[in-house]
Amino acid sequence: MKRLLILSIAALVSMSAFAQTKEPRKVKYIVKGGLTFPKFLYSGKNDVSTVRSNTEFYVGALASVPVCKTLSVQSGLSLVGKGNRAAYANYVEYIDLLYLEVPTNLVTTFDIGSTGSIFVGAGPYLGFGLSGGVRKDNIGGISSEEDITFGNSPNMYQGVDFGFNFLLGYQLKNGLGVNGGYNIGITNVYDNPAKKQKTMNSGFSLGLCFSF
Repeated sequence: MKRLLILSIAALVSMSAFAQTKEPRKVKYIVKGGLTFPKFLYSGKNDVSTVRSNTEFYVGALASVPVCKTLSVQSGLSLVGKGNRAAYANYVEYIDLLYLEVPTNLVTTFDIGSTGSIFVGAGPYLGFGLSGGVRKDNIGGISSEEDITFGNSPNMYQGVDFGFNFLLGYQLKNGLGVNGGYNIGITNVYDNPAKKQKTMNSGFSLGLCFSF
């Protein structure tokens, strides 16, 4: 995973450096925010009967460095809510996680007339766990809550997450836009060696953005 992360970042940094050697183009800045609908992807043995998406939020600020007229590299910082809602035999579990993410996406833009353009993009992200909580609603009506502590030991939520983003959106000439996306993690964010089970983050997002 570390090798993949290094190669992905190196490729995108190389594109940015190449862009600076060409005709100078204006670097743009983007603020964005909206809702996320995350859930866990499981592999291996698990006792979850139903998995559904949570409703969380995200906010972020990015810099968009042009490579050419229609291609740019976008990177910055985002606060992203992730988690899961799962039904077990005797209770329903709600998990809320908050990450600070560093996305680096390669984005291409297509003008579709005088009013605006469509953009699509993809790239890796690196996330750092900030806080989290879990609530269990038992069938008998009793609920319990506790905080989540990130760490690197078994049976803990891991403090680092790595994966990939996919973007699609529409932007007006005045900079206002709407965007959707999907992210999929490839890091096992909850180490459960007893079950030989892997847990990865994933989720859809929908929100607004403004470029200036």
